[in-house]
Amino acid sequence: MKKFILTVLVLLMTLPAIAKEVTLQFAWDANNEPDMKGYSLFVRQDEQAYDYTDPKDPTCTVDADGKCYVNPIDKTCEYELPFDVPDGVISTFHFVARAYDTEIPPNWSGDSNEVSRTYDLRVIPAPTMLAGTYNDTAKKVTFSWQQTQIERVVKWELYKSSTSGGPYAKVGETTDMSLAWDVPGDGSYFFTLVAFTDEVYSVNANEAYVQVKVHPSPVKNFRVKIRIK
Repeated sequence: MKKFILTVLVLLMTLPAIAKEVTLQFAWDANNEPDMKGYSLFVRQDEQAYDYTDPKDPTCTVDADGKCYVNPIDKTCEYELPFDVPDGVISTFHFVARAYDTEIPPNWSGDSNEVSRTYDLRVIPAPTMLAGTYNDTAKKVTFSWQQTQIERVVKWELYKSSTSGGPYAKVGETTDMSLAWDVPGDGSYFFTLVAFTDEVYSVNANEAYVQVKVHPSPVKNFRVKIRIK
């Protein structure tokens, strides 16, 4: 049986406080041998060998064109494979696929090309909220912060609450090291920040407190007090 080309289409990941399970979606060209029965995926980590006694088997159906499709309606071969990833470390997983026929025991194709995915599930440090600056003309407070391991961060999200310690609601996100918030009016507001990598997110940053009061004058102006805790 011929080899076939395996590709990774989509990464799906659950992100609870501790991320452990991921799902990769694979795709390949359908095989058309007359005795074709199915496909199997195999997975290994770095420094390990493939265990060919532990196949992950998507089913396939031989169509009128003689090709075996995982999805005979769309005539595609795509398969989502869930697996566990060690938490708190960097780990790399490798994947190959094989086709097999109707013989008992079956005859197998050679391995497809190998595809790989690296996961960095190390803890990402929380950002450190440094300052909040009020612009009276724009009526905005701009928050700025510092971040260690910044090369891992893909975005930051800003959260606001009316109570210190939350619960918080998201008010914005950015890929820069600062973010502006439109001052709505009187009130006391508490802010925190969360850093996100491709795979994990940080605990909350230190809290910023913003107190807003309307200035008692014919023109409505805000008096803003900002404190970084």
